[in-house]
Amino acid sequence: MNCDFCDTPLSDERAEIYSHCTADNCVVMWRRMRLEDFSLTLVPKQGFQIIYKSDNFLKVGGRSSGKVT
Repeated sequence: MNCDFCDTPLSDERAEIYSHCTADNCVVMWRRMRLEDFSLTLVPKQGFQIIYKSDNFLKVGGRSSGKVT
């Protein structure tokens, strides 16, 4: 099996787990490919949350004045 990005032959042990070689550029491309379906979204009063990009927006129910009752 060869690396998906640079066509370098992979060892049998590596090919069982990964589809890319250990070159920096190939690792970066693999990481980008894995993360392209996710988005970092700011959720009010909670912070950031990682969601799928296919979800058009994060549904947050209700409104809050920020006061604890």
